[in-house]
Amino acid sequence: MVLRLFHHNFAEMKLKADYYSSPKGEPNLIEIDIETDGLRFAKFQSESQFWNIDDIVIEKLQGAEKWMLLNHQLPNHSILIDNPFVFFEIKKAFPKALKKVQQGDSSRSKSISFALAFLLFSGVFLVLFFWKGAPIISDFIANSIPQKYENKLGEQLIKQVLAEEKVNQKKTALIRKFYGRLLPLKNEEGTRSPIEITVVDKDAFNAFAIPGRKIVVYSGVFKSIQTYPELMALLGHEAGHVEERHSIRTLARSMSTYAILSFFLGDISGIMGILIQNAESIYSMSYSRDFERKSDLLSHEFLCLNRTDPNGVVRLMTSMKKEVGNLESKELSFLSSHPLTEERIESAKKQIELNPCQISAPDSSLQDIFAQLKAVD
Repeated sequence: MVLRLFHHNFAEMKLKADYYSSPKGEPNLIEIDIETDGLRFAKFQSESQFWNIDDIVIEKLQGAEKWMLLNHQLPNHSILIDNPFVFFEIKKAFPKALKKVQQGDSSRSKSISFALAFLLFSGVFLVLFFWKGAPIISDFIANSIPQKYENKLGEQLIKQVLAEEKVNQKKTALIRKFYGRLLPLKNEEGTRSPIEITVVDKDAFNAFAIPGRKIVVYSGVFKSIQTYPELMALLGHEAGHVEERHSIRTLARSMSTYAILSFFLGDISGIMGILIQNAESIYSMSYSRDFERKSDLLSHEFLCLNRTDPNGVVRLMTSMKKEVGNLESKELSFLSSHPLTEERIESAKKQIELNPCQISAPDSSLQDIFAQLKAVD
């Protein structure tokens, strides 16, 4: 049975609406007939279609006198009603079934809002993960690499780094003798091998640590520093990077996504391979501010441990600062990987005040070795 609708004794009113067969489809004008248990209409000049009232949900679109009819049986189909008369006639015919007309956004809008909220949450999670989480996990991975694997990595890295450099054998022997007379930051016995220092002939102020407990010093350093406490401060700083494994931790952070995946897959060789491929970054590696602060503190500790004037740290930084104006545009320098600021100099001075050292008389043997380092070619 079809209910024909009349409106205040006027001519018969047609219930018109727009029919969509897909969310992005074109609208098709339809005329709706209200039957006892649902709505019947013809679409696309085809046979009539029937929507049972139990399958229909009506939502009022936000900010407009428009309603969207959705069918549970046809999830991609919808009917848009923009005439209040049509909506109220349908609602009057089915007061119980349509008692709860949903207000606010349509289901599409809600789906879009949910999707946007999910994307926003995912974006925030990823930012926080790579900003905070990834470095922590990468540090854990780097510190979990057995020392024997790091030593093997160091051997391969030092070969690549020094492949085009000329090792200064005399200065290398002298600096190892110099360092061998000093108390190390940590016990280098047992599983930890002694730090190995190599001097290469290059007229630049540069020094850097390599995984596997190795330090490379450029011969240009000895033209700039004037006292052996400065050399001790430099070696103490680099030894700090070694003992804290800053090099391998920084390399792991730079490839954190791959490192994390390889670690959880148990692929240590994969981690080693990608670290070796990034060996060239050792030259210009930029440590985090936290790593630099830690090594500055350890440099101070190193001088105090050896009862040497801690002002050697300040003098070293002052010598470094003088080099800024002398750097060639393409020359890699100690400053490129150890950014120097007045803040670090002031921090070094403050550290001397807060943690004064017990200083012994100058060590004549260290002074003599230092003089030879400056003198020999």
